[in-house]
Amino acid sequence: MNKKKVEVLLVEDNPGDVTLIREILLENAPHISLNVIMNGEDALNYLFRKEEFSDATVPALMILDLNLPKKSGKEILEEIKGEKGLCEIPIIIYSSADIDENIFTNKKYNIKYYLVKPIALEDYISSIEFIKSYISKLMTE
Repeated sequence: MNKKKVEVLLVEDNPGDVTLIREILLENAPHISLNVIMNGEDALNYLFRKEEFSDATVPALMILDLNLPKKSGKEILEEIKGEKGLCEIPIIIYSSADIDENIFTNKKYNIKYYLVKPIALEDYISSIEFIKSYISKLMTE
């Protein structure tokens, strides 16, 4: 069996969402390594390996909320576009913000899915399970 871990960066400022996402993603998934960043400024420092994140690993997937303090998800996307090694990271937008077709269809971003956070818990769990299946797919690529 493949022992490789998939590095996932979750950029989310809501502690309740972080807890739910962590519990669902990591349940029976020893192949997932989840790093959580709670604001846009720290996310950019993580991605560019600055300050306390100098030893950060480039993630195999980023799950990105758009509504973040300090720098928005859209600002993060703008800053990493065209950056070798960062613009290739597959991104799943997971946000309560309505879908912005300009971001989703713009080819300069490597957005794989744009999911609006469901309100109903059952739908929320299903959406995270969908992300988990995508991570498993990354293992085989």
